[in-house]
Amino acid sequence: MVKTREVIDTQDNCRETALRSLDRSAQSRAMLEAKLLQRGFSLETVTAITERFAEVGLLNDAEYAAALVRTRHQERGLARRAIATELARKGITGETASRALFSIDDDAERDMALVVAQQTLSSTEGLDSTVRYRRALAKLARRGYSSELAYHAVQQALEDC
Repeated sequence: MVKTREVIDTQDNCRETALRSLDRSAQSRAMLEAKLLQRGFSLETVTAITERFAEVGLLNDAEYAAALVRTRHQERGLARRAIATELARKGITGETASRALFSIDDDAERDMALVVAQQTLSSTEGLDSTVRYRRALAKLARRGYSSELAYHAVQQALEDC
């Protein structure tokens, strides 16, 4: 009888912990599972809770991935490559990640690279042109853009100045 009570208490505690965690911020299933396992809940309990949450729609990796892709690209100016790395770090890979990344086409990525290059060049206006050029390229590289795309974006931004 005591073991049954402990199991119920553990599942209730796990459910409450999971709900509090999801209330603070959206998460992927893998992120929530890792957090609950780190808290000391058993794998069996964590799996049962996350499966139930997925069934009722509290956990949806596809929606989470789509929102992450949208915000990282539009607000931070990240390229698909950098976003894919972040998705993988958060436990979203394969088809789910591919579908989410599909929302960023080549034109959107090129346009965002140009915006980032223009912002960087305008914020470094008083500096030597080679320094400005190097900083813009470095910023685009840190945000996951290919060297070819970064080069073309900085060249175009310099022509527009």
